[in-house]
Amino acid sequence: MDLPTYTNIWRIEKRLYKLYDFRLPMPLPIGQIAVFAAIALPYIIVLTILGLPFSHTYFWLYVLPPGVLAWLVTRFQASTSLKPWGPNTTPPFGSISRQL
Repeated sequence: MDLPTYTNIWRIEKRLYKLYDFRLPMPLPIGQIAVFAAIALPYIIVLTILGLPFSHTYFWLYVLPPGVLAWLVTRFQASTSLKPWGPNTTPPFGSISRQL
C-alpha cells in the first residue's frame, strides 16, 4: 500500500545569504542566481564583441539588465497559477471525455 506524499509541494527554496565573504543585500534563491548566470554570460559576450570595455564606469551596464531580466523571469515562473497535470491527477477535460 502506497501512501501519497507531498514532498514536491512542500519543497523549501534554498537561498544564499552571502558569497564567500561578500554579504548579499538580500537573500537570493539559487534558481535566480542560475538564471542570472545563464542570461549574463551571453550578454557579456555580446557586449564584448560590440566593443564595450569592461570597466568600472560601465559596470551597471553589465549587471543591471541581466539582473532585471533574471528577476522578471523567476518572478513570472513563481506566480503562474497553472496546475501541472501529473500521472495521478486528471486533466481539465478528463471527465467530459469519459462521459462521451
